Amino acid sequence: CIALEQLGIITLYCSAIPTVHGKINIAHGIYPIPAPATAEILKGIPIAHFDVQSELTTPTGAAFAKGLVSSFGPFPSATIQHIGYGAGSKDFDFPNILRVIQFESEFEQQDSVQVIECQIDDMTPEALGYFMNNALEQGALDAYYTPIFMKKSRPSTQLTLICKLHDKT
Repeated sequence: CIALEQLGIITLYCSAIPTVHGKINIAHGIYPIPAPATAEILKGIPIAHFDVQSELTTPTGAAFAKGLVSSFGPFPSATIQHIGYGAGSKDFDFPNILRVIQFESEFEQQDSVQVIECQIDDMTPEALGYFMNNALEQGALDAYYTPIFMKKSRPSTQLTLICKLHDKT
């Protein structure tokens, strides 16, 4: 999303998505809330029940949350930088607002790594050693071999490389 990039936002956190009970009239008739599209999008996302008989989460809102949010639940310890509010047009017995908080995490960003593995069934020990030395010289954080057995119980070697997340060279 361009706005997130321009603001330098890397990670989005979100509380559980509010859902309610009741019914909604959509093009295919009267359905329970959340609407079928919204419920489908919310699969795998934590939801929180509110005692309201009106739709609080639309398919569009659910799609934004599913596509952009990195973590659901309470956000980590942080220092608040900015707060923004948006008001909805429906009238409820409670404020119909969306609050967005931009914060800076108090914890240092940890490096992310990736593990690359392959199984080698026919290579000389000299070639394996050459490959490991070359991988470490090229920037792999670690490299190691594990003896394994392949089909028909043939001995083989599994190569494991650990490298920075975006470094596949």
